[in-house]
Amino acid sequence: MKLAVALGAMLGWYGWRTLALGAIAGQLLAAAFGLGLIALRRAHTKSAIPYGPFLICGTVLAMIAR
Repeated sequence: MKLAVALGAMLGWYGWRTLALGAIAGQLLAAAFGLGLIALRRAHTKSAIPYGPFLICGTVLAMIAR
């Protein structure tokens, strides 16, 4: 939760568009990774996947796209 607040504040500094893009990009990356694991039968629907790396990647992508 602390990471999400810090990254959200950093993205919000650059505007609403960058904030929305960073949040959506992180979720899409996590969803693609999770679906890939399920497709490869490496994980199940109840498996826990850390969300922090995807938040960071989404933030970096939003900053690059800015």
